[in-house]
Amino acid sequence: MWIRLSRAARAHNAVMMVSASAPTTGSAADLVVRVERAKPVWTVRERGPRLLRGLAVDLTVRRRKGARRELSGEIFLPIERNLPDV
Repeated sequence: MWIRLSRAARAHNAVMMVSASAPTTGSAADLVVRVERAKPVWTVRERGPRLLRGLAVDLTVRRRKGARRELSGEIFLPIERNLPDV
């Protein structure tokens, strides 16, 4: 099933992303990423409330087609400054 979905996504120049707590896609996966930890990053001011700036995420690329080793690092996911009113 995963192979057919992967091929269909590729044929349409699309990305198929599967989020799971354990590996589920087998050899159909071009990239396997493990998110180790996400922590909030706050802007602290002397006066006023703390504001969420974004998330610092520790991740590891566990498997990538054509690669032989794992890569680890931290990325920062910023919060959009101009959020629409809800």
